[in-house]
Amino acid sequence: MNALEKMAAQIDALKLKNMDFAKEPPGETSGLIEVAGGEQRPLSVVAVGDSMVLGCGCSNTKYGLVPQFLRLLAKRMNRNVEWNLVGKFGATLTRVCYRLLPSLEGNRWDVVILCAGSNDLMALRPTDEKWKKELKESIEMAKALADNVIVFSSAEVYMVPAFGGALRAQLKKATLYQAKVAQEVCDANGAFYVNQSVGTPHGDTKWFWCSDCFHPSYEGYRVIANCLISHFSDSRIKDLASLGLKDCKEQQVN
Repeated sequence: MNALEKMAAQIDALKLKNMDFAKEPPGETSGLIEVAGGEQRPLSVVAVGDSMVLGCGCSNTKYGLVPQFLRLLAKRMNRNVEWNLVGKFGATLTRVCYRLLPSLEGNRWDVVILCAGSNDLMALRPTDEKWKKELKESIEMAKALADNVIVFSSAEVYMVPAFGGALRAQLKKATLYQAKVAQEVCDANGAFYVNQSVGTPHGDTKWFWCSDCFHPSYEGYRVIANCLISHFSDSRIKDLASLGLKDCKEQQVN
C-alpha cells in the first residue's frame, strides 16, 4: 500500500468517530439452552470479548452470536448449555487481557470462548510481539478458568459496508495476517482457534448488517454462527460433550 492509499485509509478510519453505532443490547448476560435428551449437567461456557460477544446489532443479547452458536453446539452435543457473556463494546485484546479476564478470577467453567481482535484491526493496531504476548497471556488466564479454551478469529471487518475502499483493502491484509499469527499462538498454547476471517457468505448483502452498517444483524449472526460450528469436527464435539461429566459420575459413586 503506497502513501496515498494509506492516507485514504486513515481518513476512512477517522469517519468512524462520527458514526452512530448500535448500542449494547438489553437482555440477560446468562442463560440456559435446553435440548431434547439433554439430561446431564449442562456444559458451562463463558464468552469474553467485544461487541460480538454482546450481540450488538440485535434487539436482545439472546439473539447475538454466542447464544446462536451455542444453540447449534448444544444440538450437536445433545447436551444442555449454560452460558455467560462478559463483553464490552469496543473492547480490544488489551482490555480483554488486562480487564475482563482478571475480573473472572476465582470462577470456573467448562469452556472459555475468547472473541477479540476486530477492534485492534479497526484501530489499525499492528499484530506485533506485544499483541502476540497479550493473546498468549489471555489464553493462559482462560485456561485457569476452564478445561477448554476456544478462540474465535476476528470478524471479516473488511466487509463492513460503512468502510471505504481504501480502508477495506488495508483491513483485509491486516485481518489475514492477524489470523495467521493467532493460529500460531493458539497452536503453541493449547487453544482451539476458529478461523472465520474469510469465507462468510452473504457479507455483501444488506440484510446481513444492522442499521448502523457496521454490526451484523440477527440474520448476520445466524450466518456466522453456522460458519463457526462447521469448524468443529465430530471428535471435537464429542470431547466437548464429555467435559465435566467424569467428575459428576465420581461424585454419584461416592
